Amino acid sequence: MRQNILITLFFALAGLSAPLHAQQQAALLAYQVYEDGVEPYFSRILVTPDYLRMDEGRGDGDYTLLDRKAGVIYNVSREDRTVLLIDNKKPLPELPADLTITTKDEADQEAPSIGGRQPHNVRLYANDKLCVELVTLPDTMGPALDGLREFRQVLARVQAAVLADLPEEARQPCDLAQHIFAAGRIYDFGLPVQESREGRSQSLVDYDPAVAVDDDLFVLPEQFEQIALPGAIDMAE
Repeated sequence: MRQNILITLFFALAGLSAPLHAQQQAALLAYQVYEDGVEPYFSRILVTPDYLRMDEGRGDGDYTLLDRKAGVIYNVSREDRTVLLIDNKKPLPELPADLTITTKDEADQEAPSIGGRQPHNVRLYANDKLCVELVTLPDTMGPALDGLREFRQVLARVQAAVLADLPEEARQPCDLAQHIFAAGRIYDFGLPVQESREGRSQSLVDYDPAVAVDDDLFVLPEQFEQIALPGAIDMAE
């Protein structure tokens, strides 16, 4: 309950409660994120039919924007006044013969239902090593999860393009599964309520299939320099 109050206040302070500009409807997901060596922070995800935006709940901070129709990710840094383009249209390579990716999905009959749905425990393995543990709500926030799956697929194609150049420690089975060959699979089992992997975990604190947000949140700064990520396709060409 305290987390929900905090996230509500956080969004109110960000200006979401006072419509000043043209608005549209977006699906909202909000997580509290814990990473090794970093103070816990909020991650807000807004999904529309055309865009997906990730930020820390502020309209005037840095953000990441996925153009869903173009399949391009833009990472915006206000301090540097830059927009990093992340894109690669090459298809993913075939799953390596020495990499096996499996999942285990079980309903948690002892957990209380949420929104009338029974939580599931989901685990993703690569070569029998546990990579990700999830608590999910099946059949919940499907359109938002579609956007997240598309976001992960863009990152996977870019990562695959530089796979040969990655150091050995970055080509471990779990890394390959999570970032390339099964990048969006965690969204196949419903809305992640809790997610835990090595060095990182997050917990859902709020979700809503339709909230009013400013159109400006999905517009790139006009005067910022655009830079293509190495390994990505330069959109200026």
